[in-house]
Amino acid sequence: LSLTGFAALASATNRLQRDLFGKLLRPATTRMLRLAATAALLGALSILVIQHGWALGLVMFSDRIELALPPRK
Repeated sequence: LSLTGFAALASATNRLQRDLFGKLLRPATTRMLRLAATAALLGALSILVIQHGWALGLVMFSDRIELALPPRK
């Protein structure tokens, strides 16, 4: 879910929209991508917190987020 959330979040950026589609998407589509990204990331966090509790769940979520992000240059 984390990777899906970040993919949707990245697709909601103007730069990636221009690179992938050659134009900007409609504002409503961009909002839906951001909403989908938020839902996916919150879903991933919820699953981890339910399974492992708040302390370990948050740590595991931050690790998952770091793994989902591309490496820095």
